[in-house]
Amino acid sequence: MKKLTALLTLVSLLVQLGPFRIAPALAAGPTGGLLLPGEASGSTGSEFVSGNYPGAILMPVNLWGAVIKPGIHHVPTQTDLVTLLSLAGGPTGEARLDRISIKRRSGSQEQILRVDAEDILDEPGVRSPVLEANDIIIVPRDQPTVSNNTMSTVSFLGSILGIILAGYALSRPAR
Repeated sequence: MKKLTALLTLVSLLVQLGPFRIAPALAAGPTGGLLLPGEASGSTGSEFVSGNYPGAILMPVNLWGAVIKPGIHHVPTQTDLVTLLSLAGGPTGEARLDRISIKRRSGSQEQILRVDAEDILDEPGVRSPVLEANDIIIVPRDQPTVSNNTMSTVSFLGSILGIILAGYALSRPAR
């Protein structure tokens, strides 16, 4: 009993003084329940831990693009794409759900899976793909026909032209 108490005291000191934090959801994970600096720390920055239940084995996936919470998400194994999108707060208004890409590395080979999430949501029998550790999921944004920079430039030039025409109209003698 004294050895167990001493071990728990030592672990407690390491947690308080060292660069480690206990993560109950990762107890069965590859780091033995300890998170090192730079690993998941909750929901700070652009790194999130979801599915935080006892005994869960979490895997990192990278979610980029038009979602409410892009970043690194530590999710339970066997998480599918729709669940990940839900955990990330859902897509933004400009998300192109019909053009989602999943970049996956299997050994020395890389593959890109194209997913139409609209089909998953609308068509019966279409299943959401199950994600694997270190997948990169890209939800593209809808690109407007005219960019914001172009609109700003046209608006500015229109204002200048309006001022010039108003000055010209005011400088002409009335008939």
